[in-house]
Parts: sequence; structure tokens; C-alpha cells
Amino acid sequence: MIYFNDQVRETGLLESVFDIEEMLSNIKKTEDEIKHLKELKSYRNARIDATMSSLEEDVSKAKMIILDTMVKLEPKKKTLPFPGVGKVSRKDKALNWIVEDDESLLADLEKQGLKDKVIEKKEVIVKKQLNSLLDDFEKNKKELPQGVKRSEAGQTLSISFEDGDTGEEGTVKFVKTDTPVPKSTPKSGPVDVLPSSKDLNSLAL
Repeated sequence: MIYFNDQVRETGLLESVFDIEEMLSNIKKTEDEIKHLKELKSYRNARIDATMSSLEEDVSKAKMIILDTMVKLEPKKKTLPFPGVGKVSRKDKALNWIVEDDESLLADLEKQGLKDKVIEKKEVIVKKQLNSLLDDFEKNKKELPQGVKRSEAGQTLSISFEDGDTGEEGTVKFVKTDTPVPKSTPKSGPVDVLPSSKDLNSLAL
């Protein structure tokens, strides 16, 4: 959590450029906490995905057992009711085509002039070329196409933190981090606080 005092909340400025040092330390601590939370989220998501996958396999296996049981023990019945719980029904599955190799299939269809019948083409804007085109519009004072506008002018902030190691001849190594700068100044009032790792670890999965 980064604390913004009344001075910063009211003016959007630090009292001195020397106060930037403390603010940098606070940013580093907060970014480290964000990194930890992202890793924790990824770890928990992986565990949840594994649990879900196992449960889905169990459900599929149970359905197959029910189907085999119906076929072998009640081959003449397509539906079995279980009042108060539900019912099970079986039917012949329609035959489908299984694509084993996309590239080989499309190459063969292309030779036969049939490729266009089975693919969809999606229009995608190439941003680099679009930027160049719009720059020419602006340079030549031509009316811009509809659906586009210039972004607001401003500045970005790049921060580099010392990583604690020294390189050759005792030079200090820096780790660069690009930090987004908010457009508005923090207002007075409650500040959203990130949950600590202790709080997160205490939550039930």
C-alpha cells in the first residue's frame, strides 16, 4: 500500500524532489507485492484447474459406466426414469469427421480449388500501416476517417531500481520498470488496500 499524505492529495505534488526517494521505495515494495499476488493467483488457478480436470474425468467415466450398463442390462430401453432424481437417455451418435492434420487437409483442398469453401477470412487492421496512413492524413491536413482520433498529449514515467548486484568495475546494475501514471491526483478519503499475502493465504481454496 502506498500512503498519500494530505499534501499530495491536495496538490498532486511532493514537498521536495528528495521525497521522490521514499516514493520510489514505496513503489518498489508495492510492485513486489503485486508480483507476489499474481504468482499466488497463478498457483491457485493451476490447483483449481487440476481439481476441475479430475472431477470432469470422473463425470465422463460415470456417464460411460451408465451408458454401458444400459446397453448390456436393458438393451431394449432407450430411457430409464428415476423419479425425484432425473432420467437417463441414450441414442445413436451421429458420425462426425475428425480433422487430424489441418495443413495437409487445406493443402489438398487448395489443389482441388475447394479451400475457399471451408475457411473464413477475418479482416484485421494492421496498426503500424494505419498509424503511417493517419500520420499522412494529419500532415497533409486531410479530414480524418471516421472512427479514429488522436490520443491525448502527455508524458510517461520510466523507473529503474537497483537490483543490489554490481557489474564490472563496481558499476551498479538497474532493473527497469515501466509504471503507468494515473491521469488524476489521488483524492482524500479511504484508499483501496491490496490484501496482504497473509490474508490471502488464510482464505480457503
